[in-house]
Amino acid sequence: MKTILYPIAVAATTLCAAAFSFGQTQTGATAVIPSFYYEVVNQPDCPLNISIFERMASRMPAAPLTITNNDPSTVTAFVLHVNGGPRRDHSYMVLSAGKGIASGAVRNVGVSVRTDPENSVKPVISMDYVQFADGKTWGSDSLDRSKDVKAFVKGYDLAISNLKTLLAEKDEADFMKALERVGYGTYGEPVPTRHSIDFSARGYEAIINGLRRMSKRADEAKDLARKLELTQPPSKGSPGLMIPLRPGSN
Repeated sequence: MKTILYPIAVAATTLCAAAFSFGQTQTGATAVIPSFYYEVVNQPDCPLNISIFERMASRMPAAPLTITNNDPSTVTAFVLHVNGGPRRDHSYMVLSAGKGIASGAVRNVGVSVRTDPENSVKPVISMDYVQFADGKTWGSDSLDRSKDVKAFVKGYDLAISNLKTLLAEKDEADFMKALERVGYGTYGEPVPTRHSIDFSARGYEAIINGLRRMSKRADEAKDLARKLELTQPPSKGSPGLMIPLRPGSN
């Protein structure tokens, strides 16, 4: 298991040049406020590698991370655990539905690293869960966020399926291209979770909102968004299940 120690600059920062290697601390200095330090832990069998996005490290009051997919399969989502001690424990669900993170590709993400004012307990960042496009998973899912990942993907996939039904016998290439990355997003929350978010609705709405933002074939896209919205399943807590559109229902 490799551990990286890194300082967070929380004010205007001048980053000192220093040798960097796993298991060592890269030294930095802030102009006014002392740096906050955090640790990045890479589990030896994890298919994703976490590293510091060094070019952004002196510009962000957070932890800028680069996640590299070392697995042959495309990644749909992953969950990071930022453990800063009591009342500073957070999870970050990073979604990449649609195009996903291909094998060998990277995803840059910034996470808030909360700590006590003295930074006596260094927050530790690790990977808790990974979901792949082919259905396989990795990780202990100790934060129980897999259910949120699966709900988002379910809503996203249903919206895509319904959209393809609406586009039957039409050229769908422009729409599919425009929607490749609308399933990207990051949701951070305390541990244990206190949310009541309907992630299946969020996944479905990602496609609707993506259509509304299209500039090419904009009128068609807005009309499709309206039709998709009419077929959106009830939100969490309401009766009913996700029901896909049937051919001829447009």
